[in-house]
Formats: sequence, C-alpha cells, structure tokens
Amino acid sequence: MRSLPVEVSPPNRDLTSHAYTRQCPSDAEEQAAIGFSTPQRIIAAVVAASAPSAPPASPPKPLGGYGDGGACFTADQELAERTRRISRHGQSRRYFHSDVGVNGRIDTLQAAIVLAKLELFEAEVAARGRIGAELSARLREAGINSTPRLAPGNTSVYAQFTIEVENRAAVQAALKEQGIPTAVHYPTLLCQQPALAGQTPCAERCR
Repeated sequence: MRSLPVEVSPPNRDLTSHAYTRQCPSDAEEQAAIGFSTPQRIIAAVVAASAPSAPPASPPKPLGGYGDGGACFTADQELAERTRRISRHGQSRRYFHSDVGVNGRIDTLQAAIVLAKLELFEAEVAARGRIGAELSARLREAGINSTPRLAPGNTSVYAQFTIEVENRAAVQAALKEQGIPTAVHYPTLLCQQPALAGQTPCAERCR
C-alpha cells in the first residue's frame, strides 16, 4: 500500500534480494512513502544500489509541490548520469545528444516550493501520523475495520488513506455531503486498458 513501509525482513526479502544479487533493475515509486519509518530499512539500501527510485512531487504527496515534479535517487553513479541525460533530452552536454531522452526536468517554481516545504517536513510527517491514527480510530468506531494497519515500530505518512467498504458509492456520497473528497485510484485493470489489449493473456486468465 502506498505510504506504508514494505516488510522485507526474512522470509519476505526474496524479491529485492534476488534483484540485487542478480543485478536486475528494480524500481520504486517512493514519493508517497517519503517520511515513513521502520526498524528495517533494507529496501531503501537495495533499491538505491540497484536502480533509481522515482518520487513524483505531486500535490497530495508528503513532500509535494503545487504542480507536477519529481526526482530520482540512486547510489549507482553511472545510472545517475544516464538519468540526468535522459531528463535533459538525452544531452550529455549542451546540444550534444548521446541518448534518446525526454523533457523531465522539474519546473523551477515547483523546485522552490519543495525546498521551502523541507523546513516544515518533520512537522508535516508528525501531523500526518496523528491525523491518520485519529481517522483510523474514528472509522473503527463507525464499524469500518479495513483501515491501514502498521507493523509494530513502523509509521506512515498516509499519502493516501485506503479503506474497503461494501457500499462504496453510498459511503462516497455521504462523505461528499460533508465536503470530504474521495477517489477510486486505478478502477480499471491494466489488462483491460486499450493500450494493452490482447498483450496480457496471463493477467486476463487471473481476472
């Protein structure tokens, strides 16, 4: 779940360990989790050593800007240099394109906003934790027990607060009346998207 620490201690370390020992790239979208804490930070080290993590700095995220932006983190110097080139239209120097790239630079305004928010980040993380815990308690009082659960010693920044309910439409309508926004993220499976039609037979069989 986004913004919750991923448990990678034995015996659940296999995925990241296999990626690391076999030099297979792995990737993590970590912006939703920036600020969480866990006694075991294995995944951060493994991801940093094998491939970049890519945190988009969109507004709802813990360290979000007021628009879209992002950054990549990696301990692999060669990969870092290539990532920089790709983000600048593939340029290794001005007007010299050694890679096919994109215009992936963060907007100057968003960079300034994120830098300013860094000063408040610890307080925001603490506030998110308090609000998340209070919301969980209130929902459980209302009979909704599918709130996010944290392993002992972990914290969350609650970039999203996800619950499961039987009567989703009715719950959303009631919350909307109170001015509380909700969203259903990714309501359509990837294998049902036109761009992947007929390309995911295994996923189709598992539906």
